[in-house]
Amino acid sequence: MITALDWSGRKSRGSDTANRGSDAQLREASLVRAAQRGDRKAMDELVRLHQDRVYGFLYRMSNDRDLALDLTQDTFLKALRGLGGFKPEASLGPWLLAIARNCFLDHTRQQASLLSRGRDPLEDDGAGAEDPALLRLSSDSGIMEALAQVPSPLREALVLRHIEDLSYDQIAEALEAPLGTVKTWIHRGRASLRNLLEKGGGE
Repeated sequence: MITALDWSGRKSRGSDTANRGSDAQLREASLVRAAQRGDRKAMDELVRLHQDRVYGFLYRMSNDRDLALDLTQDTFLKALRGLGGFKPEASLGPWLLAIARNCFLDHTRQQASLLSRGRDPLEDDGAGAEDPALLRLSSDSGIMEALAQVPSPLREALVLRHIEDLSYDQIAEALEAPLGTVKTWIHRGRASLRNLLEKGGGE
């Protein structure tokens, strides 16, 4: 599981990597078809293949490990319920990240609603699921703390691009936004993060 924002170290993909990627896509499509037929082992394998990526995305969005675990579980429950309408030839990763994002946003709206009524979200479920806007900065790297201060959806776009390594088109699909808007978010997000780091915002 990725634990730090890595802006470098991306290696160019050669033909061997492309072939492996194609084989992986075919295998994933086969698993999706099997899962759509009710094959439990195929469902479990799809979860195993994508759970770290989904958790990593949600952790970077919330900066809370327990909350990220809860939302990861919610993501896969919703994904498995909606798998019947997914096209096996499509890429599963962006679809799952879109569901994860919606789970995170639903949680944010729910907690904001509780706060607006003067209730403490901690009293609701005892799970420590604070309003994401007020989450403690307890990450294990300065850049993670700075990233947590970048406003959404700029932060979402940065995580998907620089951590999940999605293409701009895939990010647009995951965030349900126009391609031009995604490029703008990433540009502004980089500038915001750079400014925070220069000011010591992650310290």
